[in-house]
Amino acid sequence: MPIPRQETGLSLSRLPLAQAGDLVSYQGNCHCGKNRFEVNLSEIKSAISCNCSLCHKLGYLWAFPEPGDVKYTNGSVETLAGFETEALSHEFCSTCGTGLYGTHKGGPLEGQAGINVRAILGVNSFKLEEEKADTSALVPEKPTELPQALIENTPLAELRGENIKTYTGSCQCGAVAFAVKTPPLSQVEVKEDNCSICVRRAGISIYPDCDQVIIIGHENTTTYSFGRKFNLSPFCKTCGVACYGICVGPPQEVIDMLPEDKKAYVEKLMRVTPLYIRAMNGVEWNEIKIERSDEGTEGYVVPDE
Repeated sequence: MPIPRQETGLSLSRLPLAQAGDLVSYQGNCHCGKNRFEVNLSEIKSAISCNCSLCHKLGYLWAFPEPGDVKYTNGSVETLAGFETEALSHEFCSTCGTGLYGTHKGGPLEGQAGINVRAILGVNSFKLEEEKADTSALVPEKPTELPQALIENTPLAELRGENIKTYTGSCQCGAVAFAVKTPPLSQVEVKEDNCSICVRRAGISIYPDCDQVIIIGHENTTTYSFGRKFNLSPFCKTCGVACYGICVGPPQEVIDMLPEDKKAYVEKLMRVTPLYIRAMNGVEWNEIKIERSDEGTEGYVVPDE
């Protein structure tokens, strides 16, 4: 579990400590519910984001409670996996991949034990003010090496148009990697929503056809599914980073019963390979337009133990 909290130079950490009566009790959990916690914090109106590589890929939004204000109500070493970089040591659910806890090893957040705000129930991450921690300026990190099998191959798709690019990406440890052939991201649909799984993954996605994509390391992922299981949610079993999703769709017998226009639409969707651009290299963040869908987590119920 996270180590005791230390002070940082960030303004949020210099705020006066909240009195007991000012604290709000929150509950949080990974998506599958195998790891749960209760935490007392001032009302959550803001969170800290960090630009170290692992925080960026996972989209962590941090809150830093006092050690006595966190109670771990479910979970153990069997339900959590851990990974660390030069900058961050973190723990994630070994079943669903939700990033939960972390402690930075250097930079402005050094030594602080953090809780991922994205895993806290009833908090809309789209509404939070973000304070940015510039860890990357203080903690050098080695870039993730891409596997040779990815370097030697390119996606099959023959795309027409100018400025077609091939982007690469990977999880943090490099066990899972991908390449996608696409127009510049500023010219394609980029979406983010805050449903129960996407908010925990900080998923910002593009939706290329499967022929545009090569993925290396499927065997190095754990695949999580829930609900109707029309979509699968793989993540690297070593570092916890999710790079892509899998569209399964409804059973074939259901598809066969659809009108032809709807059948064609569903079959087209099933050819899509959602990619998380947080895991991509060379993203033109200042040029892309992210379309947000603020529908929240309505209908999500924490699974029974």
